[in-house]
Order: sequence, then structure tokens, then C-alpha cells
Amino acid sequence: MPKKHLVACAVLSVLASAGPDLAAGAEAIGPLRGTPQEYKVCLDLQDDLMLRRLALGEHVSENNNTVALLQAEAKELVEAQKRLVLSDELQVDDFNSLTEEHNRKIVAAEKQTERVKGEREAFSKDTLEYNRRCASLVVDLNVRDSVISERSGEAGGLSATASAAPPAEQ
Repeated sequence: MPKKHLVACAVLSVLASAGPDLAAGAEAIGPLRGTPQEYKVCLDLQDDLMLRRLALGEHVSENNNTVALLQAEAKELVEAQKRLVLSDELQVDDFNSLTEEHNRKIVAAEKQTERVKGEREAFSKDTLEYNRRCASLVVDLNVRDSVISERSGEAGGLSATASAAPPAEQ
């Protein structure tokens, strides 16, 4: 008989000889139950992440709109440059002023993009922490019901039937 089958047989024979006492001990260990406080913390984190996800979505959309506007403005400047009469000093000064303003907008947009990128990275990090802390949290039904009931009476809860499922990442 191969070695791995011998080990399996040995384990099975130990389990069989231990009988119901070993099985009872395994059931007693079971999954660890979360406390009402842990469940409340997870629900609060979930609410916070949902609000942050909505805000992040708005910020990403605003940033994308800004970039699109700057791209359109850049095309307009290129077309204006083609029509520029270099001997007309007033026209050249106006074009240079428009170009400088456009460049200031680009610098501001780059800063905005970096802020949104940082916000997205922080959201991702916090979502991972939420998942680590809360995704496998097991609570008894009575704990879940009492916490949800308590939260439904509070002004801060987003939903009386909030689940412990993690929010989708952007």
C-alpha cells in the first residue's frame, strides 16, 4: 500500500477510536461568533465606504469632464495658432494669454487628478481592510436583528437592512 494511503488509514483509525468525544470537541470549536460591537463597526464601515464610493464616483466623473474640456480647448488653440498672423502683435498677445491660461488650467487639472488618484488608493486600501475585518464575520441572527433594529432607530444608519457584504470597488 502506498505511504499516503497508510497515513490516511492511520488518521481515520485514530478518528474512529476517538469516537464521539472528538467530534463533540470539533463542534464546540466551530466558527468564532462576532460580538454586537464588531458587527456595528462593520456596518458603520460599510456605510462609510458606500458614501465614499459615491463621492469618489462623482470626483472621477468631474475629473474626466475637466480633462475632456481641456482636450477640446487644446484643439481650439491649435486651430487658432494656424490662423495666427505673427505680424499682428495684438493677436499674438491674445493668443499667448489664452495659452498661458490653458496651461494654468492644465496644472490645476493635474493636481485634481493626483487628489482623485489618492482618494481612489485610500478607498481601495480601506475596502481591503473592511473585507479582511468584516467579510467573514459570523453573527447570530438575534445579534444581527438587534443591531439592525438599534441602527434603524439612529439617524446615522444608511439602511435598516444593511448587509455585511463589501461594497463594489471603483
